[in-house]
Amino acid sequence: MIRFCLIVLMFCAPLAVQAQGCAVAPPDWVNRAERFVWGQVCAGQVADLRQTAGADDGAGCAAMRAQEGWPQARVIRARLLREMVTSAEYVQALPRPVVALRCARIEGRLDLSETTLGVALGLRRSRMPEGLDLTRADLSRGLALDGSDLGAARLAAPGLRLGGDLSLVGTVADGIDLNHAQIGGSLVATSARVAGVIAADRIAIGSDLLLDAGAQIGTLSLLRARIGGTLDASGARFSGQFDADGTEIGIDLLMRHGGVYQRVDLLGVKVARRLSVSGSRFEGLFNADRLEVGESAFLREGAEFQRVDLLGAMIGGQLSASGSTFHGLLNADLMELGDSLFLRDTVLHSGADLTGAVIGGSVRARGVRVPGQFDAARAQVGGDFVLGEGSEVAQLDMPAAQIEGDVLLGAAQIAERADLTDAAMNALVLRVGEADPIWAGEARLILRNATATSLLSRMPESWVRADGTRLPVDLSGFAYARLGGAWRDGGFHPGQIHAPVLIDWIEGARPKGLGYVPQPFRQLETVLEDLGAEMAAARVAYARHLHRMETRQGQPFVSLGEWLWMAVVGFGVYPFRLLWWFGALVLAGAVIARRSIMLREESLTDCFWYSLENAIPLMDPHPRHGEITHVRPLTRSFFHFQRIAGFVLATILVGALTVLGE
Repeated sequence: MIRFCLIVLMFCAPLAVQAQGCAVAPPDWVNRAERFVWGQVCAGQVADLRQTAGADDGAGCAAMRAQEGWPQARVIRARLLREMVTSAEYVQALPRPVVALRCARIEGRLDLSETTLGVALGLRRSRMPEGLDLTRADLSRGLALDGSDLGAARLAAPGLRLGGDLSLVGTVADGIDLNHAQIGGSLVATSARVAGVIAADRIAIGSDLLLDAGAQIGTLSLLRARIGGTLDASGARFSGQFDADGTEIGIDLLMRHGGVYQRVDLLGVKVARRLSVSGSRFEGLFNADRLEVGESAFLREGAEFQRVDLLGAMIGGQLSASGSTFHGLLNADLMELGDSLFLRDTVLHSGADLTGAVIGGSVRARGVRVPGQFDAARAQVGGDFVLGEGSEVAQLDMPAAQIEGDVLLGAAQIAERADLTDAAMNALVLRVGEADPIWAGEARLILRNATATSLLSRMPESWVRADGTRLPVDLSGFAYARLGGAWRDGGFHPGQIHAPVLIDWIEGARPKGLGYVPQPFRQLETVLEDLGAEMAAARVAYARHLHRMETRQGQPFVSLGEWLWMAVVGFGVYPFRLLWWFGALVLAGAVIARRSIMLREESLTDCFWYSLENAIPLMDPHPRHGEITHVRPLTRSFFHFQRIAGFVLATILVGALTVLGE
């Protein structure tokens, strides 16, 4: 009898110790492991199933998928867990409102749906092969499944209401359903592995959503979610879609530090502070149309993209894509940017589209490579538009763009065209430091109807292709108020302006087959006159009239009149050229008068004065000269012609001087 009692005491003593201090006994149907669990939990401790036998069983604590890797002493039934967290008797017996297990294997599906729990539940590094159901459950505290493995099962928690944090650090599951869930704290899924879908549409999270530090996710569906803090998926790998359309984020959206993503949808997402996807790889479409970011957006530090859509996006600060590679199109139509756009050392294989974009600061694209089109049609830029050193662009299109600062193309290489039709800017700068643009291949510059306060370039160096040929330039309607850098030594004295170089620039820019195009000449004349270089302005005006003569065809009489107009007064530009004609007319008259019978005996001086008096209209001749009558008809005819020619020349001179004065 004594021996029997000793045996009973030997087996029962550990169980009694485990339940020591617990006023409520476990259910009658519990096994040894379950009794141990209740004893630890009721004592306010974490129930570590490795210690079921009183010492570490040595089997480790990884959430192993292989069932045989778990000692039988670690197996507890889902039924006990449900009793511990839902039964008022057991909950009231807890010294603190926490039920925490470690290294357990839960047998059966843990169904806590439609329940209200007043305790925090922790199932860390455990195995739940049949899953966990928290559908529309109400937990006033937190839930932790860190390091646990649900195998091929799912965490089903649609409509979950959780007062604290949901911790899924390192959790393994086939899928997670958190649609319409409300989480008062953070949702932490750092290093989690979810092969299927994390469904979290319309979820509300009071603090952060963390999917970073190497998390491996299939698909994330986060439609119209509300996140009070930061959404951080940095370093995560997604094999499926990242869909957060319509989500509102209270602080930052982070997808950086080497993360790998397939298609990303951020349509209409609102980020209160920053967006950063720097250093990550996006293997599908990055769709951020109508994105709203309160501060800045960073797509830099070696990030790699396919197509990026920022149509209608609104970013309060800067947008930086420096050092990144875009294999597809960067589409930022109608984007609104509060500060500057940075594209330093950026590669845009399929080009960029900034049509209608509004940029409060500058566009700075140093070292950018665009084998295709950089389209900034109708863009509005508050600062400068800079294509800096090392930039290579095939097609720069900026028709109707409004640039409040300067357009600087010095040191950039343009292979096909730079189109600034109807654009407005402060200064067009084709000379930066010692560098001129590199006009490669079939490059051409289109400035049709563009306006600039200043044109700064070297003549002709800034207007020559790399192969030495003249750069085709359309200057039709191009208006500028000041001209700089047109003189060889870099000075600003009007006398140093080399007019033939400027005329050659205009001539070379003349559109082929368009006939008379006077505006480029007139514009240059006006600028030179305002600068005080009247001599150079006159030469340009003369070149304009020559251009008109050259383009006029099929009108021989008009052409003859223009030729006479050029010969007599230089198209009115050089009116005093007429004095040479008048002098020649007087000298010719003096020679002919000397040969006349009536004046043969007179001196050459008298013949000169006779010719001069005859050639000047409305001048009364000397009485003696008035009595002279020439015998020969040809002589009489010449002096009649001389009177008429003198009158015509005088009239032309007065008219030319009047026009010149105006």
